[in-house]
Amino acid sequence: MRLVKFIEEGPDLPHPENWDSIKPGVILGSLLVVTQIMSYLINEHLTNWQIMTGVRASNALIALTYEKLAQISTATNKEFSNGEVVNFVLVDAEYLVWLCYQMSSIARIPFVFGLCFTLFFIYVGLSFFAGIAVFLLVFVSNSSFGCCLRRIQQRVMACKDDRMQDTNEALNNIKTLKLNSWQYDFYERIKAKRRLELKALRT
Repeated sequence: MRLVKFIEEGPDLPHPENWDSIKPGVILGSLLVVTQIMSYLINEHLTNWQIMTGVRASNALIALTYEKLAQISTATNKEFSNGEVVNFVLVDAEYLVWLCYQMSSIARIPFVFGLCFTLFFIYVGLSFFAGIAVFLLVFVSNSSFGCCLRRIQQRVMACKDDRMQDTNEALNNIKTLKLNSWQYDFYERIKAKRRLELKALRT
């Protein structure tokens, strides 16, 4: 605010070319540049730390999944198919990276909302409640839209699990398929399930 006021009103002394007259503006501008550089470096360090934490968590989950899978046989693993296990490793584990990356924002949002709503009420008075009504309306509509997207995502993942199951089965038994000339049947079967997956993705 002081820098903006200095730029708008100009130096207080009658001779603007004098160093003493522009010294406050130079100091304030330098402080602004230094704080912006420090803020950028801190944000980049925080982003790097969050991403590395997410990558380590994702790798640990993948290793844990493979270790658990190595301890049980296909006959005893009746709860999850091979396609679901592959999706756990390739898709679900990557969500940890996104979660760790967004964790600081998730923790910061309540304080940001509290501060914004307080300042909003101080500056606009009773009109604040009209803004709150619009905010709640948008929040409810976004929540409904998010629930719809979650159902579609579940359908996409189910189609992907089914397709990965058939793909792994075909790859594990490729010799038998070639011997009996079943590869084209499996190809059409996998292709049909891929079409269902693409249809869910387009939705």
